[in-house]
Amino acid sequence: MSRRLLSGASGPSARALASSSKVPGSAGFAGVGGVLNCVTSPVVSAVRTNCGEPMKKRYKIAHMGSALKRRFIHVALLLIGLAVVPSYVWAFKLTSASAAPTINIGGSFLVNKAAYDFRLPYSGVTLLQTGSPQRGDIVQFRHPEVSFMGIKRVIGLPGETVEFRENRVVVDGNVLPLRSLNRTEFNWVAPVNHIGSDVYDEDGHWISFTPGKGRDRNHQAVRLGPHEYFLVGDNRDNSADSRTWGPIADSQFLGKVVFIVHR
Repeated sequence: MSRRLLSGASGPSARALASSSKVPGSAGFAGVGGVLNCVTSPVVSAVRTNCGEPMKKRYKIAHMGSALKRRFIHVALLLIGLAVVPSYVWAFKLTSASAAPTINIGGSFLVNKAAYDFRLPYSGVTLLQTGSPQRGDIVQFRHPEVSFMGIKRVIGLPGETVEFRENRVVVDGNVLPLRSLNRTEFNWVAPVNHIGSDVYDEDGHWISFTPGKGRDRNHQAVRLGPHEYFLVGDNRDNSADSRTWGPIADSQFLGKVVFIVHR
């Protein structure tokens, strides 16, 4: 009987029944026993409901809040980066000629302080080891006995035996590869750097010396301990290094040169 009345109803009463029977998700209200429920619609977003607030306005407020949160996070990360990065990446200017022609007097370079160990910012407390020096790395170090902080190239690793024979580096009986380069292509190096008469590629990096000269062109074999490294300058005739004051322990390393501005 109720079905017949519904299907046969017409006029205002029928329209009221149809209006009250709208499915959830459509614009409008669905009610039972006179209780109205607010129903939102993804299609009609600008309709004002009896809940008292436009859906479009609520969406804008929520979107604005999310954008502000994202911007706040970006600014916070930027500030943290500006505060922390300077403790791990330092810029320096060279004042000696021992690294020429790779780094010349007045040349600038960046040192990554976290290349080998990660330390608590602005402290000497090591949190974890991030790597170990490799042959060919240019490292910054502090000499344990002499008031000296400088940069040199790693040529000898822990456990190896290193010696010099007329400026040729011998590691465990094997001579490092050496290839002669065109000296005129290095005329841009200022005379104040006093590089040698010849320039070479030694195992992938530049070095310079004058054959038959240089007080340390010959050096007796040195056996390196478990944490010791043999460091030398690329300007072999004008460098005080491990040939003079012996191997350096890795605990004295301050970082690795990662970027060079030639001058």
